[in-house]
Amino acid sequence: MKHHRALRATIVSSLVLVAWVCALIGVMWSEHPVLVNAATNSFSNMTAFSVGPGAGSASLYPSTISVSGLTGNILDVNATLHGVRHSRPDDLDVLLVGPGGQTVILVSDACGSENPNGADWTFDDEAAASLPNTDDDDPTTAECPTGSYKPTNYVGGGTEGFFAPAPAGPYGATLSVFDGTNPNGTWSLYVMDDRDGSGGTISGWSLTIQTEDPTPTPTDTLTETPTGTPTDTPTPTDTSTPTDTPTPTDTPTDTPTGTLTATDTPTPTDTPTDTPTPTDTPTGTQTPPDTPTPTVTLAPGTPTKTATPKSAAPLITAADIARSQAPLCADLTGATNPIVRADIPSGTVTNGWVYCRVIAQDGEFVEMNQGAAALGNPDVLAQGVIQAVDVFGMAGGTGFVAFNNPIEVCLQGSGRFLFLDAATSPRALSQLPAVSEGGYTCASVPGAGTVVLVP
Repeated sequence: MKHHRALRATIVSSLVLVAWVCALIGVMWSEHPVLVNAATNSFSNMTAFSVGPGAGSASLYPSTISVSGLTGNILDVNATLHGVRHSRPDDLDVLLVGPGGQTVILVSDACGSENPNGADWTFDDEAAASLPNTDDDDPTTAECPTGSYKPTNYVGGGTEGFFAPAPAGPYGATLSVFDGTNPNGTWSLYVMDDRDGSGGTISGWSLTIQTEDPTPTPTDTLTETPTGTPTDTPTPTDTSTPTDTPTPTDTPTDTPTGTLTATDTPTPTDTPTDTPTPTDTPTGTQTPPDTPTPTVTLAPGTPTKTATPKSAAPLITAADIARSQAPLCADLTGATNPIVRADIPSGTVTNGWVYCRVIAQDGEFVEMNQGAAALGNPDVLAQGVIQAVDVFGMAGGTGFVAFNNPIEVCLQGSGRFLFLDAATSPRALSQLPAVSEGGYTCASVPGAGTVVLVP
């Protein structure tokens, strides 16, 4: 019998030791940082633009991509130039600017005079190599085909630097400058040709952005289970000392009647029932009907408080958010003005783009854009102009009046949306169906012309 008691004591001690080890492992595991899932999204602007042949900025300067709806900060960014053609790519200088103002030179003074002939260049910090610094006079040097490359910036001849509105240097050398920043907002690509005599085109560009996924990993819920095991209770060896544990083999026939009918009155022979208390105590805690009553009285009060904010009407509508995130429409210099936003589908102007020139802002005419004379319609002037913007297409230095599809233009403020059609002479005046939401009045514009917001 003593031998059996010693054996039981050894087993219990071993179980306690195992429980403590498991608890320790649980604590150590829970202190480890939780791995964050990653979400990858791609955005593009496939509007082609020309570069050169004279030194200066590209025909679309900057080319922009509007990113919205991403959650979490940036983990990694890759940028791709699509369809690069240039008779001397060594003249190309390309700068990427993020929504927070961070900058990186993607490529400058690389590839010599080796025309890429429509190559797609993906810039990735993890790429194996940079674009080659091809020597014009060495025919054995490598070309610059489609592939992944590190951001590449060589020192070369020609005009270095970027025209306004590009930010001033110094500029970053790797795409990691964007890591940890907010991806949402306007990304701008500034392309320059730093020498006369050569030129080319770029078919568009795209971004691949990897962000933190805020969805928590379920590993924490698993680590808590070992730490919460109540194995500390068996530490008292008293549970092993009562040799009455074998006696319950006879009592099971009696326990159903004793535990259910008379728990208070039975004889003190219920001492062996102390050992199965873990199984009986939960039933005993549920039997008192008084305990659930306080929880019931508190419950009705709490839902009423939480339900009221859910039923409140939102102050910002989906239309407000959509219009506030619509891209700004730039003029030929690349400057934008928040009074005009436009949703311009790719291909609206074949091999070109749509631009917006502000004529009047908040009732005041811009003199540098010919002021009130730019409207050329006294009837419109008599109605009181709030905002006026000239909308037009350009491709290869040529103006385009006809659009391949309508575009949605939004003017800041509320009122009637008038349209002076540039396809007719004099410009025909019409009032377009419009919607005023989110601080803007928006209408579908069929082609080039002047859009005017009046009371």
